[in-house]
Amino acid sequence: MNIGSVTENVLGTGMVEEDPPAGPPSQKAMSKGVSSGLPPPVSCKQTARSICRLMLPFFVDQKTRLRALPLVAVMLVSVYLEQTTMVKMASIMKGVQDALVGKQELQFQELLWTSLWTILALVPIVLSHLAAAAILKLHWRKFLTERTLQMYINNEQAFYRLKLQYGNVDNPDQRIAEDIGRFTSQAFKLVVHFASDLIKIAVNAQALIAISPALFYVLVGFSIVYAMCTLTCFAAPLMRVERRVLQVEADLRYMLMRLREHAESIAFFGGADFERSGCCNCLGKVIRALYKKTAIETLYFVVGVLVRFVMHYLPMIIVSPMYFAGKTTFGTIQQSQTLFNHLMEGMLDLGKEIETLAGLGAQSVRVQELWDALQEIRDDSEASTDAGYSSGEDPGGDETDETDCYEDRLAVLDISMSSPIVSPGIRLILDCVTLLPPFGEVPLMRDVSLRLHQGQSLLIAGPSGAGKSSLLRAIGGLWARGSGVIHRTSLERTFFVPQAPYLCLGTLRDNLLYPMKLEEPSKDRRCSIFSRKEIEPEIPADDPEELPDDNEIQTILAEVDMAYLIDRFCLDEPVDFDSILSGGEKQRLSIARLLLRVRRGPNLELALLDEATAALDEPNEKKVYDLVRQRVPSFLSVGHRTQLEASHDHKLQLERT
Repeated sequence: MNIGSVTENVLGTGMVEEDPPAGPPSQKAMSKGVSSGLPPPVSCKQTARSICRLMLPFFVDQKTRLRALPLVAVMLVSVYLEQTTMVKMASIMKGVQDALVGKQELQFQELLWTSLWTILALVPIVLSHLAAAAILKLHWRKFLTERTLQMYINNEQAFYRLKLQYGNVDNPDQRIAEDIGRFTSQAFKLVVHFASDLIKIAVNAQALIAISPALFYVLVGFSIVYAMCTLTCFAAPLMRVERRVLQVEADLRYMLMRLREHAESIAFFGGADFERSGCCNCLGKVIRALYKKTAIETLYFVVGVLVRFVMHYLPMIIVSPMYFAGKTTFGTIQQSQTLFNHLMEGMLDLGKEIETLAGLGAQSVRVQELWDALQEIRDDSEASTDAGYSSGEDPGGDETDETDCYEDRLAVLDISMSSPIVSPGIRLILDCVTLLPPFGEVPLMRDVSLRLHQGQSLLIAGPSGAGKSSLLRAIGGLWARGSGVIHRTSLERTFFVPQAPYLCLGTLRDNLLYPMKLEEPSKDRRCSIFSRKEIEPEIPADDPEELPDDNEIQTILAEVDMAYLIDRFCLDEPVDFDSILSGGEKQRLSIARLLLRVRRGPNLELALLDEATAALDEPNEKKVYDLVRQRVPSFLSVGHRTQLEASHDHKLQLERT
């Protein structure tokens, strides 16, 4: 079925409702760029669950536990040996004190040498402990980061949908690059401290009870009360403020990053004052959040100093009457003081590490928010796949529902040549497609139907905001709200050329062959003279037989009038092309990428061009489309210029009403 000039009534873009008050972090919401207000409150139970969900997989997963558990064993043994050594040192120092009081010089010197050798024996134990902790911490961070990247950068385009649908999950880059690292670091700090505390309590308690049971029981009771008060009065508010600090600091970095990325446009507009004002406003939020954090920490520090000052005198108060009664020696007072201090450090460590605990809770919640949103995206994608029709099924039969009620999901199906409802040679079918924006209920377009055969081309035209680019997003599977069915060539046989070209970090060859992954070129090749034909291209990670050679690349670049890039930058020298090339050069580079994709193999069947030549002058635009018509079997373009009609077989005109 051929397509002539078609006019569709497009009702305009949907209005986005105001965001509701702070709710569940993974709730769908439009992105605002930067965060606003305090993050939603999280209970201690939710925080504990987040910490456990981040900690357990590394130690349970079959691939990582074989490495993790031996390192944990080394750490625990080292900590145990450290604490038993400290108890031994306390006993030695008791003997030193008694030898001084008794003026026993030989015994005094002997005990000093014993203490020296004991300290030296402690050095390899401490080194083993630190090395095991460092290795374990780095492997844990790698595991969590890779797991998050698998959820974030995948074929479900979670990185795109997260920004589009879960805008209230702010700054995923910081959550992945920084929060995971801080979480693993602080988690290890706490785990090591608490393990050390338990061993310290077990080792020191027996010795202290032997000296004074009353002193031990007083310490236990006070420690329990202190820990409960600390968690209730300080940890919970500090954890929420810490999340706010992480949030606004990430916002400030995001604004500075945008300033760097759009430096040229801002400079042309003279927008320095506006941008500086925005950054200063964000900085003010950072400072206010840090003031709150500092106030809580200062109050806690004062309480902690008072507690430790009072507790310092307890051993002397309780044990000194025993000394005056002649029931113990003077060295026992020093020994009880040392053992009491060790036990107090162990029992009060939960309160002492309140800042670390607050940071750990804040980071675990932020990472868990990201995981929850990414998991919802994955579940949503799997649900849409399960609910969709297979290639051979008829989605809805021959009858069409003539109502204005929309389903929440548009069915996007790959064309199968064996499908009885799709004849051979079909590249694209739109069947009564009604498209809704990600947020809002006013459709962008209603009941659009068309068929595109092999060898045909279609121009989608219309005023700005009519939904032209949105239709391409729906065909590509990025937008799926609405109703109807889209049958399209599989994504493996489709190539997309966006209006804003994407240039990856890498070489000219990397950008031309993107997204094919190439191995890093050798140093002697990076700036080689192009005419050296004996230099073969590096073997790619994917399908080396389809990799174009240097001559093919030069030919394609010459066809789009960009062969000078090879002389200027070489093929294999890493360059930040995004900041160097003009808008027109970037678009021609994208067209060269499309033409090279066609030459790599005959399996490209459809190209989608979203205003891919908007930055080109008319002669260059005509030249580019002549190349596309000659090389690409079927293509669909979005454009505004009337001269584009001559480069396409058919036209779909969208109108807003």
